[in-house]
Amino acid sequence: MSTSNARSILDQGPMRPLQILVVGLCFALNVFDGFDILAISFTAPAIRDEWGLSAQTLGALFSASLAGMMLGSFLLAPLADRLGRRPAIIWFLALASAGMLLTGLVTDVYQAMGTRFLTGLAIGGILPSMNALVAEFSTARRRAFSINVMHTGYTVGAIFGGFLSIYLIGQIGWRAVYFAGGAGSLVLLVAVVWLLPESIQFLSTGQGTDRERKLRALLHRLGVDPDAAPPERGKQPAKQPVSSARELFSPDLLPVTLMMWTAFFVVYMTIYYLFSWLPASLTAAGVELATGVSATIFFSIGGTAGMLAIGYFAPRFGLVRLLKLAFACSVPAIVLLGLLGTGFVGIAVMSTAAGVFVSGAVGGLYALAARVYPTSCRSTATGWAIGVGRFGAILGPLAAGYLYGMGWTNTGVLAAFAVLPLIALTAMVLGQRQGGEFPK
Repeated sequence: MSTSNARSILDQGPMRPLQILVVGLCFALNVFDGFDILAISFTAPAIRDEWGLSAQTLGALFSASLAGMMLGSFLLAPLADRLGRRPAIIWFLALASAGMLLTGLVTDVYQAMGTRFLTGLAIGGILPSMNALVAEFSTARRRAFSINVMHTGYTVGAIFGGFLSIYLIGQIGWRAVYFAGGAGSLVLLVAVVWLLPESIQFLSTGQGTDRERKLRALLHRLGVDPDAAPPERGKQPAKQPVSSARELFSPDLLPVTLMMWTAFFVVYMTIYYLFSWLPASLTAAGVELATGVSATIFFSIGGTAGMLAIGYFAPRFGLVRLLKLAFACSVPAIVLLGLLGTGFVGIAVMSTAAGVFVSGAVGGLYALAARVYPTSCRSTATGWAIGVGRFGAILGPLAAGYLYGMGWTNTGVLAAFAVLPLIALTAMVLGQRQGGEFPK
């Protein structure tokens, strides 16, 4: 059977057990990615009190892992298009585990910045590799939903990490949070090495060693007979294009690339400000630690619901239409979080609402990236878009730290950041008007 025929069967048929397993493993990977990256948000109040950090220094500590994620997206993610999704995920997960364990051993803020940078660097390489792998193993109908299910793992990791951090910080101390995250990542590494396959599309490009043997073995695992329809004689398989960043700026892809980069930049700036600063800013205003951390938990619960909703309803209402709705609704949700988020009920309700729309928009952008770029540059394109987004992710916590240091209130800072989703909405509209070919 030709690779294109196998891909067609997988696209049109139901999700097979191996396909579901891949989505499940990548979901679990994202749970630990969310835990590992957001651990600094949960432990920030305790670290600030122990080391006497200013708001500006705390903002820099928040941004250290995000800077690593940015470089990982640019420098490490393209390796998945050359070496394969599976080996890239394995090596980067091992590096992330080491970064978490080392963070539990640091003795000052500069060491913490270094180990957080290392953790972020590894996770920056993992995320686009997972995005490409899930897209390539999902059926056409369930692709957007599968990608969003995978990305809800990040918010599930935040929810789980928030509850675990409250317990560990109270009983043992903030360092235990990082030891727990590193140990869990190592356990998951064993499962990934044992169970995670390579994708059909990558093997079909001829860039992997023993391509035919691995491809036939993978088709057998999927329940597809590789000899059911042998290729016709005299016909050579189409030559696959070589992955290159230049593809992203071709006439067909340029409007898409500019839109994706703008949207990722401003949405990441927004979401990582919220993820990073909600507990620290609320506790600084007099809220108890458990209530401050609960803001991130509720934000993550809303984010999980938003990502699943966009993935589920995209085939019916259109992915781009739902993305525009999420961008538009993010604005009042963030503003109202500043106005009403002074007591537990207000924090719970408005953090959840903000999570639904802001995190839902992020999940929609990941799904869109997997659908608008070809296989030859999908991981590179997603990695570069995320890398551009990481600039915003770095800038968000730094800018917020500067504003808080100047004496701005939560209400004022949240209102300022509420403008950013409007920029993403504008970029999407302009991208379509400039000829960008987006799926409905």
